[in-house]
Amino acid sequence: MQKSQIKQKLLNFYDDFKKEQGGFKSLEVLYEYCNFLQSEKFTKGLLKDKWEYAEKQKEVVTKGATEMDLNSFSLDPKNLSALPGFSKEMSVCQKRIDKGIERLDIYDMVPIMILSLLIVTDVMSSIKNNKVADSLNAHNIDISKLMENAKNASMSFSTLKVAPDKNITIDNSKFLESAVQVLNKYIIDQIDSEEFLTKGEDKSKLSFDKKKSELNIFGDIIKIQLRSDKPNDHYILEYLFALDNIFDEADFRDIAETKLGMSEYDSSKDWNILRHACDNLNKKIAKATDEKEKEFLIYTTGKTGYCKINPKYL
Repeated sequence: MQKSQIKQKLLNFYDDFKKEQGGFKSLEVLYEYCNFLQSEKFTKGLLKDKWEYAEKQKEVVTKGATEMDLNSFSLDPKNLSALPGFSKEMSVCQKRIDKGIERLDIYDMVPIMILSLLIVTDVMSSIKNNKVADSLNAHNIDISKLMENAKNASMSFSTLKVAPDKNITIDNSKFLESAVQVLNKYIIDQIDSEEFLTKGEDKSKLSFDKKKSELNIFGDIIKIQLRSDKPNDHYILEYLFALDNIFDEADFRDIAETKLGMSEYDSSKDWNILRHACDNLNKKIAKATDEKEKEFLIYTTGKTGYCKINPKYL
């Protein structure tokens, strides 16, 4: 998926959550959101370290939590700070609050927000599969009880003490909303900053003119369309050169569905069509450049096959 598409998908998840906020459906949106973050290659790679850290903290939290803590399914900062996880982060937050500093480093909150989503995912996965997740199983929670707690938790309120003489009431659904906002900001800021740094760069040395079906490799012009119909390798190049970063990987499925009109792409066999097109393109380029340019595209095969421009052309 292109980064611009990822950005829009994240914004759509937030809109969907807001639409369902306060209802059980909102937890389902978070469940799908969490699965997307871990299934999409770019977001999974970007969040890898923070995600693994949150997973470890979840083990600490669930080990130290009581059955009442989990049954109440409360996700507000007060309960998180009371549990043994994230002691470093919570200590920093408390010191800033004690000093009267209201602004917190939003990126420091990313692992805590991930934990909130992991708790939701465990609960929703347990309900969906009718089997209590291992992280919850030790607390003897049955599915029916979990379902009722989830319904109640989709709109519940907690009191948070932010100073010796100041309490605020928190809508837990607002806290979950902030989790999505923080994670979206972290990911979208990365996408936007990368785009800003590469905007306006001279790509004339490596370009593809889709109207003429001509590939320019450092001054070598290779005609891709040799007959009346555009070949599949033309559409592969068209897809790659439309990416935010032309050196990103492009999944065969995405190319097939968006450029070849294969709405019913069969990942068990249709990847071969793209693999052959990559081979043909590499042979076409090698022949046109008297073997000077070889392996312009590199690719993988199978159900998760993808292709990309060889990094040596960076």
